[in-house]
Amino acid sequence: MNTKNTTVTNQGDMTAAIAAFALAFSSACEGFVAAGRIYAESIAAYGDLARDAFNEAIPNISPSVWRRLESIGNGTLDQRLFHAASQGARSLRRLPAPLQSECLDRGVDVLLSDGDSLRVTVDHLRRDQVRQVFAADHVRTLSEQKAFIAVAAPVSSSAVNQFTVSGSHVTVRGACKLSRQDLIRFLAEMG
Repeated sequence: MNTKNTTVTNQGDMTAAIAAFALAFSSACEGFVAAGRIYAESIAAYGDLARDAFNEAIPNISPSVWRRLESIGNGTLDQRLFHAASQGARSLRRLPAPLQSECLDRGVDVLLSDGDSLRVTVDHLRRDQVRQVFAADHVRTLSEQKAFIAVAAPVSSSAVNQFTVSGSHVTVRGACKLSRQDLIRFLAEMG
């Protein structure tokens, strides 16, 4: 048996499969953009009536997908974020589309514990780095990240046991005294 010819054939099949996949995926992405434009234009013309009609006609599309399609159609969401599921992508979706594109193209600067910085793709950020890099409405500069890290430093065990931060709420477990650092940490955790 000639394994060399089998390998070449398999590589040829693989190359053809990759080319077919690339074409299908590209077509699907173009389809999402076109569908988003149609959906957004319908909403612009008919408001919530269009949202309800589309949802009724195609009920198996989740509300989050409808929102992303509308955002792509309006130009407020970079189409590459449509199917992205990382923590970094979720944070990036809240930012303006030009900034989304810039971060996807170039990556983001992350301040390291030794003071150096590293450019990282959004999908490769750890959860703690996502909180460090992304503020509610912008990408933090390295100076802002340094301040964020300083504020997010662990607090005394008595404060940790007395409080929990959940979203935009601080739960207090008993009488206590707050330091300025505790308040700053709570505000930083709330975003």
